[in-house]
Amino acid sequence: DPQLTATLEDNYLKTSTPVVLNSTQVVSFKVTAEAGSYAADRFRIVFQKKTTPAQFITLTASQKKDIIQVDWRVIAEQKNMKQYDVEHSTDGIKFEKLGTVISLNNEFGSLFYNFTHERPVMGDNYYRVRSIENDGMYKYSNQSKVWFGNGKDGFKIYPNPIVDSRMFVEFINQAEGTYILTLANKEGRAIYSKNVAHTGVKITHVLQFPSSIAAGTYQLNISKGNKIVNVQNAVISNK
Repeated sequence: DPQLTATLEDNYLKTSTPVVLNSTQVVSFKVTAEAGSYAADRFRIVFQKKTTPAQFITLTASQKKDIIQVDWRVIAEQKNMKQYDVEHSTDGIKFEKLGTVISLNNEFGSLFYNFTHERPVMGDNYYRVRSIENDGMYKYSNQSKVWFGNGKDGFKIYPNPIVDSRMFVEFINQAEGTYILTLANKEGRAIYSKNVAHTGVKITHVLQFPSSIAAGTYQLNISKGNKIVNVQNAVISNK
């Protein structure tokens, strides 16, 4: 049927591949130990009526302070356009939906849209946009990759000296995972320890020490697994 298009959808990788309807086409894929790779419903072919979807002109993503802004421009008739789904990935293969921007529904000309990703991961972030029409037909934009971070890796503690038995530990460009924050005295004996689950974004963790800890100079050890990744000198004040 010349009025139909077909797309092979991979539910495991969240990808879609156009299907040629008048010849033979071979699509390669891999099966791994993950259940989704060999699930019975991993693949499906979707047939849709041909319409005139929005034509993506540009899609870019850029870091703006602590967020990433995704901008895209489309040109086409918009009266049949329903929405734009913004999708995110950390490897450029498996994408997840971040949010939706409703179409402005103007008839002609180009339109500019943007979306703010407020909690990007530290490191590589991939973005793409899927335009969806009222009849369900969709089209993907190009991908845009941006590295998120401020270029200054490490940890920052404050205030120092510590007052009111409270310390703030800022994680800057650190990989996600479980970290152990240990306060040790001059003899190296741990007198306080806390596990924190770090999500990979720039964030500050709060340590509330027992008021029974005496004033003096201590060492804050920051560990991941069995390895100490950072050591900070900390002073607890009487005030």
